[in-house]
Amino acid sequence: NHRMVDVRVTAGGLVPVPLRLTRVEQLLEGQSPDDTLFETAARSVVLTPRPDSRASAEYRLDILRTLIVRACTQVAEEYRHEN
Repeated sequence: NHRMVDVRVTAGGLVPVPLRLTRVEQLLEGQSPDDTLFETAARSVVLTPRPDSRASAEYRLDILRTLIVRACTQVAEEYRHEN
């Protein structure tokens, strides 16, 4: 049973300075890759992205959460194919 180690998740373009999403990292660290876990970790993001003329803060947060799930899923699938 494989476990995730040295997990790092960052976000840029949502707030003035790129930041690490340490809560997401903590939820994933040491766990087995799992779609439900990825969704839970993505929903744990609590921040208020800066809105602009192209997208609201709510939309940006929704996209961030979607991208976290996609990235985690992609990395897990790539790892399975390599091992």
